[in-house]
Amino acid sequence: SQQYGSDLVYIVDSAGGMMRSDLASYFQAAREASDVKLGFHAHNNLQLAIANTLEAFANGAVLADSSFQGIGRSAGNAATEILLAAMQRTGMETGIDIIRALDFGEKYVAPLMRSHKLDAVDIVAGFAQFHSSYMKVIREFSEEYRVDPRKLIVRLCKHDKINAPSELVERLAQEISDEDKTPFADRYRLEHYHGSEQLDRPEGN
Repeated sequence: SQQYGSDLVYIVDSAGGMMRSDLASYFQAAREASDVKLGFHAHNNLQLAIANTLEAFANGAVLADSSFQGIGRSAGNAATEILLAAMQRTGMETGIDIIRALDFGEKYVAPLMRSHKLDAVDIVAGFAQFHSSYMKVIREFSEEYRVDPRKLIVRLCKHDKINAPSELVERLAQEISDEDKTPFADRYRLEHYHGSEQLDRPEGN
């Protein structure tokens, strides 16, 4: 990307499943390939968005994303309010008033949040390293074959963490249905997941 004029490249934990060692490996590989500046975008499926963002800074990131109250796709992103506090605790001055940031998040963003509870599907997505914008196809076939979407996500990611072709997801849903007679968990309806950026691109890219 540097040859095309990029002045910054982001390392992105889209599934919220990166461990500290993963992060270090990605940053090392990026530095070996280019001297372009690096940024980081975290998701919080395994509750590591703040820790991983701090680790990204320790590995040389010059920019990182966050959102008030952590609002974002799937389990959300690194919460701005917590990140600011953590950065200052580690000696990084931000110039931002933490109390005012907390007030802003509570007043304008918290009312938009659907829930603050832990979500089992979000956690499984992070565990399996599943990009939640594929949730539409998971929902379709978990409902059609009456299988637990969490099991379908895990099974899919053992085959493919990059794409979720309908034919593969349907075959895996059928396999789970044949193997597991546990009643379908109706509490996992998945309607609240949005986003189709992965489904709108050609497979394999």
